[in-house]
Amino acid sequence: MTRWLLIPALAFAAALGFGAAARAEMVLSQVIVDLLPGKPPRDDIEVWNDSSERMYVLAEPFEILAPGTPSEQRVAVTEPEQAGLLVSPLRLVLEPGEKRTIRIAAIGARPASDRVYRVTIKPVAGTVSAETTALKVFVGYDTLVLVRPEAISGDVEGARSAWCR
Repeated sequence: MTRWLLIPALAFAAALGFGAAARAEMVLSQVIVDLLPGKPPRDDIEVWNDSSERMYVLAEPFEILAPGTPSEQRVAVTEPEQAGLLVSPLRLVLEPGEKRTIRIAAIGARPASDRVYRVTIKPVAGTVSAETTALKVFVGYDTLVLVRPEAISGDVEGARSAWCR
């Protein structure tokens, strides 16, 4: 698009309120939790409601099996004891300007190798009321949780085949 067409298009979008309505309303203190050996097997994520409305938040934990491989799978954590990860609370209500904490904890013995999890933290719809038709966009975060083994090894194994010459 040429410059002379882009400027009126941006002005029109701003007049309709598209530019003014875009702002973050849920803020997280961190999006990567690394549970290292020799440190407590837990960490907290603070969630802030930066809006003027009550916010309903849902935390959904998933274990990533075979991470980084073609057979990678995302499995919902329904039994924390089996998955080795506890997320609490799973649901919370935040008033405008309020901060709350979500605790991420590795439970059970440390694994023999890294375990990878994702915890989706997202706002969900509460009561909806509007005098006119409206669109509300919710943006959540897919936080990364790494549970490290007791002894970290830097051993790398490799193999060479005939086609690599």
